[in-house]
Amino acid sequence: MKITYANDSEIVKQLIVLDPTLEPIFRKTDKVEFELETDYFLALVSAIVSQQLSGKVAQAIYKKVDAFFLGQITPEKILAADIEAMRKLGLSYRKAEYIKSIAEHVMDETVRFDTLDSMSDEAIIEMLIQIKGIGRWSAEMFLMFALGRPNVFSSGDFGLRKALSMLYGKEVSVDSANELCQKWEPYKTIVAYYLWRYLEN
Repeated sequence: MKITYANDSEIVKQLIVLDPTLEPIFRKTDKVEFELETDYFLALVSAIVSQQLSGKVAQAIYKKVDAFFLGQITPEKILAADIEAMRKLGLSYRKAEYIKSIAEHVMDETVRFDTLDSMSDEAIIEMLIQIKGIGRWSAEMFLMFALGRPNVFSSGDFGLRKALSMLYGKEVSVDSANELCQKWEPYKTIVAYYLWRYLEN
């Protein structure tokens, strides 16, 4: 499923009214669009692989992991895999452990994907952070890039705070970001997408 937000949409116009300081981020980028990762298990595995790595390196390692499991990365196969074999794919011992933790939590139904539609953002975060290696940031990325939830802002994300600091002309702390983003409800996610693009450009 593809998500698209154009800078001439009614939502963007509403956001500029709510916070005129945001206008430059929308003026600089015509639209943001991306495909949601609809396989939620793979989305979590990918989140672990990507932690503290550049996009290209993470993508290369994920391709090796996918090839190792013959294009079928499932909880059952991950639990059966030897951790040393997983390390040879470019995963650290800790990341291999974390990926096994995702599989364990899915298999014992501590983490259930069939109930997500009826759960609040915060309830999903609380469920996901039970998994080793999944902190609040990773859970928020899951909400944004797998579920497409529209009102999520990750104040712990360095890139978002850096973009806000550029925009507002002062250093923006986690607490300040938490306060600022309240103005953008119920569309905090859209602002985050545009802030990342603003930083890239």
